[in-house]
Amino acid sequence: MQNDDKDFENYHGTNVTSLDKKTSVALAKIGVPSLTEMLLFIPHKFHDYSCSLRSIPPITGLPELYEVNVQSIRLFNKSGQMVNSFSQSAFRLFIEAFVGNTPVTLTVFGNVWPWKEINRHTIAHVYGVLGTWKEQLQINSPELIHDELVGKVVPVYPGKPGVYRSSTVARLVTLALNHLNEAVTLLSREIPYSGQELLDKTGYPDYSTLLMSMHRPGSVTEGKNAAKACRSLAVRHLIEKSRRIICTNESAEAFKLPSGQVSTITLSLPMDLTGDQETAVRAIETRLLSGRAMRILLCGDVGTGKTLTYLIPLVAAWRNGAKIGIVTANSLLVRQIATEARAIFPGLIVHEITSGKKIPDEHAILVGTTAIIHAALKHDWRPDILVVDEQQKFSMEQRESLMEAHTHYIEASATPIPRTVAAAFYGGMDYLTLRDSPVKKKIVSYVISTDEKKRLFDFIKRVIQTGAQCAVVYPRVDDNAELERRGVETAFSQWNALFPGKVCMLHGRLSDVEKAAVADQMRNKEKDILVASIAIELGITLPALKAEIVVEPERFGMSQLHQLRGRLARQGGTGHFFMYLPHPIEKDTMARIQAVADHTDGFELAEIDMNERGFGDFANMGDGNQDGKTRLLFGGFNLNRDDLDRALVNQV
Repeated sequence: MQNDDKDFENYHGTNVTSLDKKTSVALAKIGVPSLTEMLLFIPHKFHDYSCSLRSIPPITGLPELYEVNVQSIRLFNKSGQMVNSFSQSAFRLFIEAFVGNTPVTLTVFGNVWPWKEINRHTIAHVYGVLGTWKEQLQINSPELIHDELVGKVVPVYPGKPGVYRSSTVARLVTLALNHLNEAVTLLSREIPYSGQELLDKTGYPDYSTLLMSMHRPGSVTEGKNAAKACRSLAVRHLIEKSRRIICTNESAEAFKLPSGQVSTITLSLPMDLTGDQETAVRAIETRLLSGRAMRILLCGDVGTGKTLTYLIPLVAAWRNGAKIGIVTANSLLVRQIATEARAIFPGLIVHEITSGKKIPDEHAILVGTTAIIHAALKHDWRPDILVVDEQQKFSMEQRESLMEAHTHYIEASATPIPRTVAAAFYGGMDYLTLRDSPVKKKIVSYVISTDEKKRLFDFIKRVIQTGAQCAVVYPRVDDNAELERRGVETAFSQWNALFPGKVCMLHGRLSDVEKAAVADQMRNKEKDILVASIAIELGITLPALKAEIVVEPERFGMSQLHQLRGRLARQGGTGHFFMYLPHPIEKDTMARIQAVADHTDGFELAEIDMNERGFGDFANMGDGNQDGKTRLLFGGFNLNRDDLDRALVNQV
């Protein structure tokens, strides 16, 4: 039986060794740089076509291969009307057939095209699960199997809906078998195990045997074992590579930090530190004194004083000649950090570097947006200590452009992105946590729908009457007329009509000067309600903000929602965080939003996010990718925490 799926063409028996246009396009869609590396694509299951059943066995609920004798075929469109040909309107195929002497039925939904050469009295091979329907035997989820595959165990590779098919991957793997030696060379270079070491770790004497056992197995068990071994190798390689990138033994002798100076600065502060802050400050000091470049993640929940925590040892280092750069997400946060540093540490020289500004004094502490990168390259300036505050907005490539081998590196975040959490747990990156708040506060989170809209509005009026402030956050600046959803500018007009003269607006299209003016209006309590985009997400402090409404929370990530919640009650007291759902949402989306409502600890949320979205690209930290997908030496499978845990237990 021939299969007309064009992606399935030449599945076996091809001798093509050069890349034609079709193959090149397919590789690009899959994201694999060379045909050789298709042999590092791991199947996610194996179908056993080694034995085609010619009689009906007992029902087991497992898929099996059946030889069927087709008796009749009927085609239907989506409306249930019978059609006469395999045209575009054909949607459902109903077949009556025999397996041996036993009648069975098969129903195919959707893509019926591969079955177009099936005729009455055709002998076909069908893979599916035997069951019953209306007291009649039926082969459920039937797949038509190419004659060339009968008698074999066939790997099934994952596809990506709308991008590439599983059969496309299979075709490319078949072509890649002509490059087996190159694939073995690649693996030997990336994971240089000796023969005995490879045998001990995987059960296979060499990489050639391993790859052939996975892509052309003699049994399902052989294929599964080989795939498992490749998955294990992928995780081992990932962790080892991550540790090589993150960990460094480079000397950091660009400046000398006298012992005890950090303690002197801490004692002179006008406020007391929390226990978590004291522990983190000592840990950073210890690493500065060690003479080796540090890599630290400072994970402080919103409002726990991350900025002060890293500023204390930085000020000590600056007083001893260290060049220091602090990179953050936007001009508002640049201004806030610089103002806080000057206020707490009299005599500190701090320069703000935003778009278009130069470095006026290389020995000042530089606080800026990514504009620091351009200024630093122009002045050939590299910091001895680099802090990236709220690092979700930056790629590792940007950070690395500022760093020398000796540079101390600190990431500070309220909710680490999954890649960074994974690096902290598994990549050898030190992490410090701040959970205690310097002030007593309580944040209550709510998930509400349109049924509670009036109650919500009445609550906001009461908040304003007490002298507190409210923020209303929308996911877009402009309206979406097609979906009937408002943006910030329309919402501002509506809120301002309800509270004339009491409302201000903040979004990313405003100039830095305009943003600063709006922030000052809120801090000076000239306005009561701030209608904003996600621009207020990162670190901006509005002392009187006690209520916040996030409209369409399903449009925000978990870390963004947690950051937005962190704007509340910064100086203590009770804050109320409302996630308002003006439209119905999917069940899994609701579960994500409810997780934000149920968990107030940023580190817990980061772990939940990590487990749900993936670990991110923490092994290839130079390409700026932060999409949740971890790049592995092997492809075709989703990395999960169990993989890493098993690897660590085995003392990788």
